[in-house]
Amino acid sequence: MFTELILQERNRTDLEIVGENEKQYLYKFTLCGHEAYFTKTTKIGKGFRCVGCYENKVQSAATKSGLEIIHQDGIDNNRTRAFKFKECGHIRVAQVHDILKPRNIAFECRQCKRENNQKEASLADMVLLRDSTKEEFGQGYQNYKLYRFNACGHEQFCQPTHVRRNNIKCNTCFNEELKNQTESFGYELLGKVRGSIYKTRAKDCGHEFEMYLGSIRARRTDRCPVCYEEKIAEECKDFGLEMIGPTTTHLGQYRKYKFVSCGHTIDTAPEAIRDNRFECKPCIEAEFRSLIEPQGLKVLPKKSSNGYRWFSLPCGCEKEIRMEHARNGNWICGNCDDSYYTKDSNLYLVQYELDGFSWLKFGFARNLELRFNSYGVSSSAKKNLLIAVPISSGYEALKVEKEIHSEFKKDRLDKNLMMKYHKHNGHTECYPTSVSDKLIQRIKEVKIE
Repeated sequence: MFTELILQERNRTDLEIVGENEKQYLYKFTLCGHEAYFTKTTKIGKGFRCVGCYENKVQSAATKSGLEIIHQDGIDNNRTRAFKFKECGHIRVAQVHDILKPRNIAFECRQCKRENNQKEASLADMVLLRDSTKEEFGQGYQNYKLYRFNACGHEQFCQPTHVRRNNIKCNTCFNEELKNQTESFGYELLGKVRGSIYKTRAKDCGHEFEMYLGSIRARRTDRCPVCYEEKIAEECKDFGLEMIGPTTTHLGQYRKYKFVSCGHTIDTAPEAIRDNRFECKPCIEAEFRSLIEPQGLKVLPKKSSNGYRWFSLPCGCEKEIRMEHARNGNWICGNCDDSYYTKDSNLYLVQYELDGFSWLKFGFARNLELRFNSYGVSSSAKKNLLIAVPISSGYEALKVEKEIHSEFKKDRLDKNLMMKYHKHNGHTECYPTSVSDKLIQRIKEVKIE
């Protein structure tokens, strides 16, 4: 009666008691019809299952994996079984859940795998000695085995995958080779620190430092790293900088520098300092904001195109404006004010010359200098404004510009060629200097309204 109450309490409608003896109950699983004796003290919980169905499930999974269950005393229990591989005949004792729920690798014969690893090692002129242990490698130790190189007799932990591909070398021999090469590079090894890192002395200056053996061979230079750090620390002083040390945010040759004038820091390479290719971004940003705030502009934290920013205008509108235009005050709302198309404009023809090559650029703009600066033409190029004709509106200037471009379409220079000179824009509106007289005459014919 007590057990029946438990079955009701735990909602086990799939079980019923059909008999009993002095110590056991005979249970019947209503879903499959199997019957089994369990002691009267057996706890009836959610995990209480039909042993017959479970064994059938294990047998089915084993057959699907090409295995045969070998019942052995002392091995069979709820968790482990002895399995025989039908293909090779080897026996492996494993947990049942490895068969029912295969992990990230297929259930395989370890003896066959080891034999294959030994054959692969033999082909690579190596001998497989043993597996690695967790104490030696920690996490992932199953991926490494201890091998011995036949050529030198050194032992080394390697991944069987690398041995299979014959993509392996003796690190001990390799490090010995590197040691022998250090003298020709101007170094002297004083002793091993850890792994392949050695205490090293530069022969020319006597400085001592720690260095990875591989970096000595890769650099192939007698430059002392201590002397180099002293050199770049001295060089940056001429540019108003103070070197703090290696940066933690960038790898490689980057260093952290401090601007003496403002105290801001920058992470950059020593080569950028020598070429004067650096700037204090916080100061530039502060200067930029000091120029736009009197205009009533406020920078918005919205993603914008390169060279542009989103601003809140004094009228309450929001607009993406070129930073150079915002800095110079050459902007309009476009919603509340007249646009560039309704305000007065200019047709222009300008001639450039760079590295012996000359060309013409025709177009329209309200502010000529800002337009010229937006092309991305090198500052070393010679510039000569040939003609500029005022037009009553941008709409009218655009209309005339399209007409003239259409008339001179066959003379236009190849845009792919001009992209080498116009880095930003304007490369589709360029002409050879041979048509300068015709273009000037055509522009003069435009009626100024």
